[in-house]
Amino acid sequence: MATLLATGSTHTFAQTYPQPGKTIRLICGFPTGGGADLIFRLIAEKLKARTGQIVIVENKPGAAAHISTEFVMRAPPDGYTILMGTEAQVIGNIFAQNMKYDPLNDLVSVATVFKIPSILAVASRLNVSTVAQLTDYIRARKGEAKFPVYSTGATLNTTLYLRMNQLDAVRVNYTASQDTIRDMEGGLLDFGFFDTTTALKMVDMKTMVPLAVTTRERFERVPEIPTVIEAGVPDFEYASTWMVWMPKGTPRSTIKAAEAHFNAITDDQDMQDFIRKLPAIVSKGTAEDMDRLMKDLYAKWSSAADALRPQN
Repeated sequence: MATLLATGSTHTFAQTYPQPGKTIRLICGFPTGGGADLIFRLIAEKLKARTGQIVIVENKPGAAAHISTEFVMRAPPDGYTILMGTEAQVIGNIFAQNMKYDPLNDLVSVATVFKIPSILAVASRLNVSTVAQLTDYIRARKGEAKFPVYSTGATLNTTLYLRMNQLDAVRVNYTASQDTIRDMEGGLLDFGFFDTTTALKMVDMKTMVPLAVTTRERFERVPEIPTVIEAGVPDFEYASTWMVWMPKGTPRSTIKAAEAHFNAITDDQDMQDFIRKLPAIVSKGTAEDMDRLMKDLYAKWSSAADALRPQN
């Protein structure tokens, strides 16, 4: 067995997990019929094809997907209840200072699947075309420039950018990204960090101008847009990574078997085509890769949360 583990073989794992006749549940923290739900159902189909087992998607939306997170944390650690989503739903609750769990220890990492960059964009009416110009604009507005927040990732990106440049701006909260499109077009917002789908839609509508992407490398879908680092903000890097977790206490052999299945699904050409059309970036990773990423992200989120809290 030691040799099999060392060489990365999954044949022995697959004999024990999943057991014949056992149903695998993918827990989705988002409503039925939405974009995230479609991703879950595609992965469920491919997991069913690989394992020969029944795989169902259970939607448990609410509280920025924290309901689904806590549900999986309380589930039996047998590998048959799986959480999939972004790091935001696991460690994003740190902003509220009411964490009911230890995000690094109450779930165990399984695999990463893909990541979605954010795009820093500005309202087209402002005639701003670079990040440096936006920074000057926000500073000149002396705390009056407005930006939207409709996800925890948007909160993190904007907080880091404002903090690194010693800027103040007005946060406007939204429950859905499509509402920001309306208000950006209506002149109620000045700038913001948006997921790629929302950003590219507003660019096509000529509502806003894209300034930079938040990944370390340029995004292949829009290679003409520089990174935030290239635009002059050192060490700025973030992408919303879709990951897979299981409850604490799940056997290591089960985790590695599941990791092999999810990595194989990510390697599937149909899956990669789907990811690129989102648009997103294929980001296959092992449980160990995911552990390192989670620790890094937790440190960044903690720093951002500290910046948002009132100082005594």
